[in-house]
Amino acid sequence: MNIREVLMRAERSLKLSQRKDWYNILGVSKTASISEIKKAYKKLALQWHPDKNVDNREEAEAKFREIASAYEILGDEDKRTRFDRGEDIEDNGMGMGAGGFNPFGGGGQQFTFHFEGGFPGGGGYHF
Repeated sequence: MNIREVLMRAERSLKLSQRKDWYNILGVSKTASISEIKKAYKKLALQWHPDKNVDNREEAEAKFREIASAYEILGDEDKRTRFDRGEDIEDNGMGMGAGGFNPFGGGGQQFTFHFEGGFPGGGGYHF
């Protein structure tokens, strides 16, 4: 192995060690089913929705975006498989990177999630 190959492997290892752990963000194991991932996402999205956190809106928006990005990757079998293989999905315009998922609009893909029954004690919210 030449010096260039060693350097490239070291750079890749460093990059992998610094990437976000989407499983940890959603609080699920790497063997979690899609339904477990979806359930964890819904719970955290409800908890961190900016409308429910008016006293700490900036933190809530940041957490909500991070949770949405985790679900975008782990809720999609292809993206999850690529992430598990160690591919850098964020560099491909996914996740929190440029042009990626933004739950507040303004470019990128937009999704609508409907929580059956709405929030406790209130009407249904749509994201």
